Amino acid sequence: RIHARARKQVHRAGIQNAIMQTYSHLLLAWTLSGPLQQRWADEDGETATGRCLIPSFCQKGFIVGSFLPDAPLILITLACLLLDLILDSTQFTARLFSDWYFHNPWIKAAHNMFHSPITLLFMITASLIFWRRRSSRNAAGNNFSSSPSSSTSAFCFWLFMSCLFHTLCDIPVHHDDGPLIFFPINWNYRFESPLSYYDPDYHGRAFAIVEHSADGFMVLWKVWWRCCQVKTRNNIRRVENDKMCSRTNVELSSLVVPPTGDIV
Repeated sequence: RIHARARKQVHRAGIQNAIMQTYSHLLLAWTLSGPLQQRWADEDGETATGRCLIPSFCQKGFIVGSFLPDAPLILITLACLLLDLILDSTQFTARLFSDWYFHNPWIKAAHNMFHSPITLLFMITASLIFWRRRSSRNAAGNNFSSSPSSSTSAFCFWLFMSCLFHTLCDIPVHHDDGPLIFFPINWNYRFESPLSYYDPDYHGRAFAIVEHSADGFMVLWKVWWRCCQVKTRNNIRRVENDKMCSRTNVELSSLVVPPTGDIV
């Protein structure tokens, strides 16, 4: 059953609701990926032997998973916009957000396939089991030529973990048009949050200010993080060059031929 209030909210949100501030999810994943990758590089030295509990951090999977849950609805929205443009109408986009979003089973399935915690936990478990079996076979055969962090199972594990993080961020900021919590078991239940990321009746304006301020902060912090990485890399390269020059000078000094004695 769809509430009249929910229909009005989603219809008013329009394209904004389809995009669902996906760029904020992408910025957050992009910001977290640096420290997470650094932490795994510093503390997880035994990943290649297959003895750790989860795969090494996969940045590509984590980044892709940050926007994957929103991708189906964005594509459907673009298709509706194209049809409206061709037919010079707004009926498809209007029906998408006022009716199909809540009632059409194909739209609901496409939108909640990577939004439902149940489906994502299943996918995470399956990818983790597959990764552990593969790591165990590699460890048994002493085959460490390929790191599990670059394997397909590790990529999928971090992709689905990022999707789960995405939906856990979405659920508290949708009043009554959020993800289906128990999909595919229950196709109707949505958590009714007192907060909405876009609806001014539920603190949408205040949340938008906080959200976009956080976006700006994450961009600045990521630039600072990148500058620190470049500076550290340059310092390491400078130290290595100094060591190489010192080693070369020592080798050259050892090649000096001592003076020979007088020839009789």
